[in-house]
Amino acid sequence: MDLDKINFNMLEVSEELKQLVQSIWIVQTDYELEGPLEFKVLTDCASGLIFNLGDKIEYQIDQKREEHSQEIVFSGPSKKLLRFIFHGKVKAIGIRFFPSTGYFFLKNDMKNYRDLISKVDDDFINGLSLLYKELQESTDISKSVNHFLKERIRSDKKYSVLLNNILKDINNNHLIDLNELASKNQTSLRQIQRLFNTYIGVTPLDFLKLKKINKFKDSVINKEIINIVDETNDLGYYDQSHFTRDFKIFMEETPKKYIKIKKKR
Repeated sequence: MDLDKINFNMLEVSEELKQLVQSIWIVQTDYELEGPLEFKVLTDCASGLIFNLGDKIEYQIDQKREEHSQEIVFSGPSKKLLRFIFHGKVKAIGIRFFPSTGYFFLKNDMKNYRDLISKVDDDFINGLSLLYKELQESTDISKSVNHFLKERIRSDKKYSVLLNNILKDINNNHLIDLNELASKNQTSLRQIQRLFNTYIGVTPLDFLKLKKINKFKDSVINKEIINIVDETNDLGYYDQSHFTRDFKIFMEETPKKYIKIKKKR
């Protein structure tokens, strides 16, 4: 696998942060890559930070492209794929929040960071530059990152029980629609929209579609798909062309092509 070429590893997330931080990861080589190495990160609408301690990395969401060497980059919530293209000698450490938890570390509502890829510094989150320097020398990266994050949880940000209940309903029933969510949780469509703008940064409709796309992907990976038409019907799509159109928006390829690629692996 290509991930083996850059020694991808997941690091431990402390018990105190497991409800807020989805993953901490590291990639590293002690040699220069023979050429550019590209990875597609399939979206779950989560935001994250990348501490690039190595050579150039290119980042791309849709038509937006950035390239940075030895800098800190923030990737905001998006319904689009994020591409990483590594060059030269690789060393990078990443933090990925859950879709609704980046909010607790940042200054503004998540809608302000939608589709953002940008170099960031201490004005973005206080102490980022000190953590970057620490990671250059640290022998326990997981400890350094966990300590930093625990100290940066914003006490002025309030947890939403309503949003948590809505997300549970979506996870438990991929066929649920916005009207059902509003009715079940005794709230309005407008309030659901506000919650998603504040805590997640993408529209609730896009979030619901993404859940269906990810369920399809999981079925492909687990080799559970026998018939695409039956699978798309099970996802609540009664027009395969509609599903194909949505799939291409999120995945930048057709369902058939995705299945073909996965079968080769």
